[in-house]
Amino acid sequence: MAEFSSQQKKALRELQTRTPACASGLGNAECFLLNYITFEAQARKVWHFYQCRKNRKKESKAGIPIDELKKAMTHFEMQFDNAMLELLLDSKLKSRNEKSARNLRNGMVHQWLEDDCNEAANRYNDFLLLFNEFDAALKEVL
Repeated sequence: MAEFSSQQKKALRELQTRTPACASGLGNAECFLLNYITFEAQARKVWHFYQCRKNRKKESKAGIPIDELKKAMTHFEMQFDNAMLELLLDSKLKSRNEKSARNLRNGMVHQWLEDDCNEAANRYNDFLLLFNEFDAALKEVL
């Protein structure tokens, strides 16, 4: 497979040092959003750097296609379980108490839906574990 270039590694490390932290006094719903933002920014960079290998230099603002992110992670030899990635990004997981982090984030960011806020808060520890696992997988290849 391939490694990130030294410039890409530098950009990813800088991103990891600038990620938002969850301050005391914030609820789990708010902390979920901050952690999701961190995950999404990192995942988007990994996907973008994979696209650069295919001569697509412009960074996309579109949603991250889960299949493309899986290919990017395989390409850069990131060790992260695909099932865990689906719990974070799969748009098909729409049932209450089974929604993906992406679907919860959408409901919270666009409408601050009470049910999605509550579900994110209730499942926060599970999602936090996944966010941390993704971060650790990225750090392993840097």
